[in-house]
Amino acid sequence: MKTQTGHTPGPWEVVEHSGMICVAAAAEHPHKTLCSVGYDERQNHAWRVEEGFYPDNPANARLIAAAPELLEALVSLYEIINTMPDLSDGEKKRATQARAAIALAMTEVAQ
Repeated sequence: MKTQTGHTPGPWEVVEHSGMICVAAAAEHPHKTLCSVGYDERQNHAWRVEEGFYPDNPANARLIAAAPELLEALVSLYEIINTMPDLSDGEKKRATQARAAIALAMTEVAQ
């Protein structure tokens, strides 16, 4: 199911640059940072930076804010699907996509 909610189309990627963890739109918008989060260990302080203003920033913010709940729901659905016998090829493909998305969401950024 493809949906368009007004957010920047993917793929998105997570990159580290100068102590900042950035969520950036890849491919079609290689220089468009959706938001940045940094952490200063010396001051025990976190901050968030918006890189420029884009009309789809509010939709991007809603999507990012919903990410924990989306991940939790996807993990739950994957666990149910993974126990079902006799999946069709299409169901197996979707389960593989879900597993890959879960892994991507839980991968640490290399520093």
